[in-house]
Amino acid sequence: MSAKLTLREAREIIERAVEKAREVDWVSAYAVVDEGGNVISISRADGAPATAARLARPKAYLAAMTRRHTLPFSERMDAHPVRFDGYQSILPRPLFPGP
Repeated sequence: MSAKLTLREAREIIERAVEKAREVDWVSAYAVVDEGGNVISISRADGAPATAARLARPKAYLAAMTRRHTLPFSERMDAHPVRFDGYQSILPRPLFPGP
């Protein structure tokens, strides 16, 4: 089992994400979750749409549950939408697969 992230560590991860986003001219929201998908910290960058944080949370949850990047999951679910609906119906929180 991995060590638990502290709030300070989660904020550092978000700061790195924000810096990288500035480099590539991307404005969004960023969430860091624990192994159970519970939010430790979440931030919406200046100029990001209001929905960005609502998408960051389920995307981070999916990454925590699968322990993988969300893009491959998204590609599989695009090919199998009924399976995606099944995942949505049995998991306690919504998923957002995508890059």
